[in-house]
Amino acid sequence: MNDEILNKNFDDDSETENYSLNESSDISTDEECDSILTTVQMSSSNCFIGKDGYKWNKNHAIIGRTRFHNIITHLPGLKGPAKPKPNCGIDIFNLFFTAAIIKQISEFTNAKIEEFRQRISDLTKSTYSNFTSEIEIRAFLGLLYLAGVYKSGHENVESLFASDGTGRDIFRSVMSVKRFLFILLCIRFDNFKTRCKEDRLSPIRDIFQTIIENFQRCYTPAEYLTVDEMLVRFQPHPKRESGTSIFGFSGTKTLVSYVPKKRKSVILISSMHHDNKCDETTGKPDIIMDYNLTKGGVYTIDQMVSNFSTSRRSRRWPLALFYALLDITALNSYIIFNYQIDKKDQKERSTFIIDLGRSLIDEHLATRNLNSLPLELQTTIKKFKNNDGSSTSRGSTMPQESDTPKRCYKCPSKNAGKVKTLCSVCQLSVCKKHFLIICENCK
Repeated sequence: MNDEILNKNFDDDSETENYSLNESSDISTDEECDSILTTVQMSSSNCFIGKDGYKWNKNHAIIGRTRFHNIITHLPGLKGPAKPKPNCGIDIFNLFFTAAIIKQISEFTNAKIEEFRQRISDLTKSTYSNFTSEIEIRAFLGLLYLAGVYKSGHENVESLFASDGTGRDIFRSVMSVKRFLFILLCIRFDNFKTRCKEDRLSPIRDIFQTIIENFQRCYTPAEYLTVDEMLVRFQPHPKRESGTSIFGFSGTKTLVSYVPKKRKSVILISSMHHDNKCDETTGKPDIIMDYNLTKGGVYTIDQMVSNFSTSRRSRRWPLALFYALLDITALNSYIIFNYQIDKKDQKERSTFIIDLGRSLIDEHLATRNLNSLPLELQTTIKKFKNNDGSSTSRGSTMPQESDTPKRCYKCPSKNAGKVKTLCSVCQLSVCKKHFLIICENCK
């Protein structure tokens, strides 16, 4: 019955439907899209009003000296906490995904877990429904990164955790498939009981804004900065012709809606432009022209993020946005890390993400209780511990001794005598018949 609760919720929530935050990188819209702007009293009013109630003036302010926010006051590049040379990629990641953010996610997720636990009849048989911790949340993020770098974002979860040789051992070593799916189901980013219904971004706003602020604390952009475009649903006014533009002005921001062809619209916001000037040759607004000149970096980032994306199928849009934050955080960490270290020590991006994922799961892996796990899985976990130097050295091939004699794990139970020798890799008890001595050159 408890498994049915888990399976039912996943059928309804996380793993069955494709969800895309942005299905297309094209910022044009088709005729079926709804309007993001509603014009109010077009003939007499001096403003446009958006669906969220924000007002845009039709006429720009008088242009004088260069606006203060367009004056360059800082040199571009790394700043603040990103300046010291990092030891490894996790140091940069922790600047963005701080301990406070992980703690928030852990607390909000536990609140959701408590809600699910009340619906489970026998909690002793449903160990996958235990409360989570900050260490486990970091391990969960590490698995998402590893799934992304292995191009397994949309692979069936059970195939990743398969024990028949077709899965990846690192996933089973960190947690069970049921535990992974349960955390994926319960993970939350705000207190759903006190959520502001008027704020559509409320389910993830605090974490979203904190991560963006952490990005800004670590890097100063150059003179021109093109922000990634977003697919905005907009239905052009029926009377508008191709090549026409509508401008909106509000303080330090300028909005333009340009129609390149019939029933298509492009919407951009700029903090650099403060008038309605258009190119004399093409008729396109200056905002559109400058965007076309500087958008190359935008598409490069889109491509790099999509190569190793952590995203999984989900019906929950806050989770889709969270995946995007993880992808951008990993990319920014990679850029800063390679910028700070010597060229000979720079890493490929895939290697960097693998190292990042392993760093996130190390602490959880070291504290996982092995006593209740199958012998084969215990051996696998110990191998990953040895690879990180958290247990015995991998380079040693000589058996080691244990304080407590145990039966050889290779011998049949009826014939196995107790021995003190341990395998230097898996740390299991082994007799003289089942260990090998290898010389320095052969190992």
